Amino acid sequence: QEHNLTVSGGTEKINYYMSGAFLDQGGFMRHGQDDYKRYNILGKFNAQIQPWLKVGFTSKWIRTDYDRPTTLSGNFYDNVIRRGWPTVPVRDPNGYYASRVNYIEQLENGGRYKEQNDLFANQVTLTITPIKNWNIIGEFNSRINSDWRHQENFTTYGHDADDPEKTHIAIDSFLEDDQRVSERSYRSTYLNANVYTNYTFNFAKYNNVTLLAGAQVENFKSRVLSANRANLYTTDLPVLDLTTDNNDFGMGGAYDKWATLGFFGRINYDFDSRYLIEVNMRYDGSSRFRRDKRWVLSPSMSAGWNIARESFWADIERIVPIMKLRFSWGQLANQTTDELYPTYRHMNLANRSETWLVNGVKPNSSWFPNVINDRLTWEKIVTTNIGLDWGLFNNRLTGSFDYY
Repeated sequence: QEHNLTVSGGTEKINYYMSGAFLDQGGFMRHGQDDYKRYNILGKFNAQIQPWLKVGFTSKWIRTDYDRPTTLSGNFYDNVIRRGWPTVPVRDPNGYYASRVNYIEQLENGGRYKEQNDLFANQVTLTITPIKNWNIIGEFNSRINSDWRHQENFTTYGHDADDPEKTHIAIDSFLEDDQRVSERSYRSTYLNANVYTNYTFNFAKYNNVTLLAGAQVENFKSRVLSANRANLYTTDLPVLDLTTDNNDFGMGGAYDKWATLGFFGRINYDFDSRYLIEVNMRYDGSSRFRRDKRWVLSPSMSAGWNIARESFWADIERIVPIMKLRFSWGQLANQTTDELYPTYRHMNLANRSETWLVNGVKPNSSWFPNVINDRLTWEKIVTTNIGLDWGLFNNRLTGSFDYY
């Protein structure tokens, strides 16, 4: 089921928009049901405070909850195909689940996996118009992601059909002394600020120009914490505080962060809607590369010729009202890598990872770092495009051709 509610309104100077939604989607499992829920809230507000000053604010929150049996993952469906034949009974003649030949006992009593995700995003915009056709715009964006996961693994047992008092551990179930609780928490914060200005003017009647220039800064931070431990006091309250095994446990945690700074500019020129030219330039720096490889220049340009606007085209304009030739060339750069800081060598460490004992304890280990390339920098992709747009018979037949 899904429910939506929207409210909007305002005046010439102030307007608002609010919406909310709820989705509840049940799974298709008859035993050990899974469930997915989603909550959405969105709000927008814009106000013309002064003829030269406009502000806007947008806020969005999304939460998702997912709950399923722990067994319902990984190779579950593969195992069902191999073992869960239509001729396999749900229960044995004594009324117990036939746990050696199906997964119903594990689905019902093998523990649950729960996941909750939250997204909270905001944007504030300020527009100043000192004179006509000149805008100065400031934007601030924030996005916070939170992810929490809980998993519990319980041992499940089956009964011998010929001797119901004789029990056994169910297939693919955890051992009796290895019932386990796992927790994982992740949070990231992304901040982005943009300041730019644009100005539009024309001269000599047919010449139209738009200028744009600005700067952008990004900052990203994340952290993750995880823990697991075996042996539960009771399956009624599966939390880490109620686990007992001080030899079978795990912990993990990490912080990540990166930042970028960029400057950009654009010039658009239009002569009587016949000749069109656009030139772009970006200059970006990233914290993820070495100082001498940190910055990259990304130029691009495009040009268009609206042939149908030419005087010599007037005789066939009724037949071919659209005929436009386009050309573009540009270089784009990105900082995507397998690791956040791939040009820095770091030592690998592992806790109690070796297979021998020193004074009765497994020792920690470390090993030589991977080979790195300290000259790694932005990936650059150059794209060239030639295109032609046309329309025939009063634009009842239109088409485009592009070569990349």
